[in-house]
Amino acid sequence: MAEIFRIGARERVGALGATINTKGGCITDLSCGEQMVLFPQELIHNIDGSGVVRGGMHPCSPWFGPAQEPNQGPRHGFARDMDWDIDR
Repeated sequence: MAEIFRIGARERVGALGATINTKGGCITDLSCGEQMVLFPQELIHNIDGSGVVRGGMHPCSPWFGPAQEPNQGPRHGFARDMDWDIDR
């Protein structure tokens, strides 16, 4: 089950803060004080009705782009599909 964590500046004042989704280890937003650093994550619907997540910062591990071998794994690696633990 995915959990959302806010670490760093809770009120977005004076420090670096991030919101992290444990499903895929995605940083859904990153701020420095009141200034957003990343494009906030959103669900964008295609013409065919399918939803695609855009924005934020996903991990690409252990490779970036397509896998080297057929059926080796998804584009940009498998880390973005795993459940992550956040150590505080």
